[in-house]
Amino acid sequence: MINESDFFRLNTAFPPAVYHTLLKEMQQGAFIADDHKHLLFANTSFFRLTQNDNLDLPVVNFFRATELDYIWKEAEVIGYWKGNISLGIEGNNKYLRLFYYQDTVNHRAYYYGLLQNPLVSDRPIEKNEAFTDSLTEIGNRSYLNSRMDSLFSEDPERNKMHAVLFLDLDRFKQVNDMMGHFVGDELLKEFTRRLKKILRKNDLFARLGGDEFVIVQTNIKHEGEAVLLADRIFEQIELPHHFASYEIMMSTSIGISMYPENGTDRESLINKSDLAMYESKRKGRNRHTVFKQDLEQRILDLQQFEKELTDVIQSKKFDLLYEPKLHLETGLLCGAEVLFQCRECNQTSETLRGYHYKLEEMGLDIPITDLIIERICEDLCRTPEKIRSRIVIAVDISSSYFKHPLFIQNLCEILERFHMKPHNFELELEEQVIMVDIDQSISRLRKLKQLGFHLTIDHFGNGFSSIPLLSDPSITHLKLDQNLINRLSSEEDQWTIVKAIIGMAEILEIEVSVDGIDNERHFEQLRTLGCRDAQGKYISKPLNFDEFLQLFQ
Repeated sequence: MINESDFFRLNTAFPPAVYHTLLKEMQQGAFIADDHKHLLFANTSFFRLTQNDNLDLPVVNFFRATELDYIWKEAEVIGYWKGNISLGIEGNNKYLRLFYYQDTVNHRAYYYGLLQNPLVSDRPIEKNEAFTDSLTEIGNRSYLNSRMDSLFSEDPERNKMHAVLFLDLDRFKQVNDMMGHFVGDELLKEFTRRLKKILRKNDLFARLGGDEFVIVQTNIKHEGEAVLLADRIFEQIELPHHFASYEIMMSTSIGISMYPENGTDRESLINKSDLAMYESKRKGRNRHTVFKQDLEQRILDLQQFEKELTDVIQSKKFDLLYEPKLHLETGLLCGAEVLFQCRECNQTSETLRGYHYKLEEMGLDIPITDLIIERICEDLCRTPEKIRSRIVIAVDISSSYFKHPLFIQNLCEILERFHMKPHNFELELEEQVIMVDIDQSISRLRKLKQLGFHLTIDHFGNGFSSIPLLSDPSITHLKLDQNLINRLSSEEDQWTIVKAIIGMAEILEIEVSVDGIDNERHFEQLRTLGCRDAQGKYISKPLNFDEFLQLFQ
């Protein structure tokens, strides 16, 4: 534990705006903790209100253990938590505003909070208040635990059937990050209102915290009723929610477990529906998955993978592989696409591409992308200038990072630190990422192009198309979707599509790249059609940087 002046001297990355907020409200109990919840700073009022002056305790020890998990988790997911909380063994009630701040530049995270006497009178909390989520006014975790336990205890013979649906809003963290927590709160309330319209009176509906909800569909006859309810949920939320000047599209991923087939107690059923929901996320979101026994180990493996990736950010124990790109007209190498390989993970560099959506959900896509760019800079720093000037390295950029307000600033700061130039980097973006807010996206693309970055629309031909986007001068390259290339051998009409795309690109003065070249026939035909460059097994397998560099010697 250190004093106030030492804290801000040693933690310069902590945002000044937060510091000023704390100073302004010093009559309240103020504290700051690191991502391990170790107390870094607390004012006198905090110790007075908590009636605990032990400076070396983790901040979590000041609160009752029964209330910890969901409070901290909600703060991590949506950025903050607020409400009455019990302190210490005696359970004195106080009002807490808990916030979570993630410093993506320095790969740090902080909790900070303000504590005060309750906003309501010191009367005992009524039972219905203790069981109600203050934001959405539906049941909370305590309500769900109590009702599920009662429901199962009333069926000792296990003759009834119930379905447990675990719901998690898709990309909710992005809404909070881009539009603010107030808009996020409104979205949660609208989501709740829409679902209440289609639930029966005897169904249980609760918010666990953050953007996680559970529905217990009671006394059903077969599994199909739960699937039908999931479909009705998708229909109910598919229309956009209009709030202030925003039009927000809602979607949710759902996992389903069945009582008594998948378990007879609350904890196991919620855990299994949570695992099934995770599988829905993995398959692309906005869908449901019914839990099956073979799913459990597969999902647990993926969760272990998440933990390993989190450890990678701290340890920086990872490798990069470079998949060479060949300029088809000159026959010379022109660069590579970088692939991330985790040394400690039980995954290959190729399979990591399929986990971009999950990295976004975990909030790991930004720090991992920064680490990748830093490592590329380190590799390029030891490359002779004559060779470095010929190399362009392509990096996949996630949706959330591209839309992050500090995206361009972060990129430039990393490159400046290593004295690298933007012209050595090609940023690959999927078209649907850009189309979310096309005006703002075009503005960012033009800024990136002005700085000297190469820009490529990735996975072109995969269901999205926008001629106005392609006609913007910031777009100079597009890469054909690999699935389109894979179908060329079996579906001759795919060649017609490829010819049309290349012809249109030529008119718009856009160069076309291609990924997934596995045989000579595809190589020769795409070269004849006018593709600029290509990558794939036929050209070269992914290489470490030293092997890649030897190709330029």
